[in-house]
Amino acid sequence: LWQVRKRVSRGSIRCQAFGLDLVVPSSSGSLSNLMYFGEYFEWGNISFIRNYLRPGDAVIDAGGNVGMFTYAVAQVTAPDGPIHVFEPMAWAAHVIDPTVERNHLNGRVFVHQVAVTDRNGVAHFATDLDVSSHIELVTGASSSRLSVEVETAALDDAVPAGPIAGQNRWMRRRSG
Repeated sequence: LWQVRKRVSRGSIRCQAFGLDLVVPSSSGSLSNLMYFGEYFEWGNISFIRNYLRPGDAVIDAGGNVGMFTYAVAQVTAPDGPIHVFEPMAWAAHVIDPTVERNHLNGRVFVHQVAVTDRNGVAHFATDLDVSSHIELVTGASSSRLSVEVETAALDDAVPAGPIAGQNRWMRRRSG
């Protein structure tokens, strides 16, 4: 039934998860994972978020994609924990904004359309991959791949001064 709905739907699909009303593109691999496996689609990561974070914690989600981890974090760090989401791909960054507004997360969730690296500048990200959550940096010999130029920023320059700087508990998520 999900595959039929996904293929018939054009644009975005609304669904409930993490106590929020989400709006996600029907083509999103993250949405498919959510539909098939529920809120524990990445069981280890979601369990870590739910067991480690506390209300009020400040979090950085680097490589936010369409925001699934952001929404899980928002549920746990409510009511006032700030979340800075870094997503360089414009289409993915723009998916997060309507959900933030619809769920009154403005003032808590801040979306930065930039890739976090070790320096400020630009980079090329591959766009010819079949899974949206596996964006790759294009370098050297692979520079002939289809790619998009994105802005990059060092994390120290990208995170505004404030509560994150004073936090001593960090969660680092690596893809792959």
